Amino acid sequence: MARSDLLKWEDKHNSRLDRSPSSSLTWLSQVLPGSLALDLACGQGRNASSLTSLGYTVIAADISRRALAWLHADVAGTTSPVFPLQCDFDEWCFAPSCFDLVVQCDFLDRSLFPFIKDSLRPAGLALIDTFSIGHEGAGRAGPSNPAYRLEPGELAEVFAGWDIIGSEENDRAAILARKPARL
Repeated sequence: MARSDLLKWEDKHNSRLDRSPSSSLTWLSQVLPGSLALDLACGQGRNASSLTSLGYTVIAADISRRALAWLHADVAGTTSPVFPLQCDFDEWCFAPSCFDLVVQCDFLDRSLFPFIKDSLRPAGLALIDTFSIGHEGAGRAGPSNPAYRLEPGELAEVFAGWDIIGSEENDRAAILARKPARL
């Protein structure tokens, strides 16, 4: 990631942000939990505690040290199974078939989709929930640049051949997809 990107994310996390978990996490109640989840670009960890309440141990990964400091403050002194990890996703650092669940909310880097899919164990789950095209602009949440918003039907294409447990497309695009047990 370029230094300018790092500085942008550090600046964003100077203060505490909204702590409400993504509503798409409710889809996870329809499936049996696994053991290890990756909260990709976790920010200040707004989804991490919801994932632990569902039985997951969570690797909460983000490039921003400031964001991870907020998360660390939340879990310090607890037995919460959340492990903050600073990493740059331009250098993917996770092994194949190591996660039961990968969650990516409010962040879009299309180049990561193959790595996300590869890092899931057979029958693992991918939950992607971010902003969609056609809903950018003044007064709207999310990035104004359409390159950082999903196209209509894009997630269905990315996860073609996977079992789709939940999906929606409006001002946000979201999908919960299960990797085939055998590819």
